[in-house]
Amino acid sequence: MTLAHPIAGIDVGKDTLDVAIITDGKVSEAFSLASDKPALKKLAEKLKAKGVGLAVLEATGGYEFPLMAALALQGVAFARVNPRFVRYFAKSLGMLAKTDKLDAKCLALFGERVRPEPTPLAGKNERRLNGLMLRRRQLVDARQKERNRRHRAQEPEAKASLARSIAFLKAEITAIDQAIEALIADTPEIEQRRDLIASFTGIGRATANTVVACLPELGQRPARKLKKIVGVAPLNDDSATRQGPRHIAGGRPVIRQALFMAAQTGYRHNPLLREFYQRLRAKGKSHKVALIACVGKIISILSAMVRADRPFNIPSAAA
Repeated sequence: MTLAHPIAGIDVGKDTLDVAIITDGKVSEAFSLASDKPALKKLAEKLKAKGVGLAVLEATGGYEFPLMAALALQGVAFARVNPRFVRYFAKSLGMLAKTDKLDAKCLALFGERVRPEPTPLAGKNERRLNGLMLRRRQLVDARQKERNRRHRAQEPEAKASLARSIAFLKAEITAIDQAIEALIADTPEIEQRRDLIASFTGIGRATANTVVACLPELGQRPARKLKKIVGVAPLNDDSATRQGPRHIAGGRPVIRQALFMAAQTGYRHNPLLREFYQRLRAKGKSHKVALIACVGKIISILSAMVRADRPFNIPSAAA
């Protein structure tokens, strides 16, 4: 079966892009170009002129954002996909070698056969918030590592050095927190969304910021898909007559960890979650399984809150 529109695979590097275009099931064109702003504009214009229906690129930690903006400006749909899934796909095709040109071809094939959903482009302030939240996580992680080192340090000079480092990191975290709050205050739609999410009992501002930055699909997709995105949807493990235990896998670890912490607070202090947790425990579910289910419950409730644009309250959430 042929496709109505060509599919482009774009391997994004720091300085270069490798592009492969598939038309009617075959690679019709492959080329490389610089990743500077003028080249991105020309690439987006070229893909639009060729009638490309979808451009597929991997999440690379930020290098892909200028390309996404250029594609969006020209109205070219794009899908930002998980590199791990693409690599699994390549291996399933017997493509064991890995080069930038092969990666571009594989991305185009992935787009043609898997047909991932187009990724909406976040606004400028949403992208800034995502970057600030990433930096905050890096600083918090570095502070915890320094605290662990201080606990093991024996020499007074080493302890003093570590204390100075921890104090510096604490100040940097405070500065980032202030920048995050200033950005949110200057963006009413983000502030409204954050405050709406923070109204849920068990979710504080930091977790609400993480949800806003890392789960933009909230309220736009069904709860079951959101649970898969986060990585808390129970997955079957059955074969023939054997029924294995359900498990979770994949997803976005940052948002999953944040909501797991919210569930740990919520099942104690949120009446709705407490009742849900106790009911699962009464059925013989383990503490961890019940908490993961609570994360799924939180996602369902938050999604309904965002769709209805209404803050959390027990009667409406239970309905």
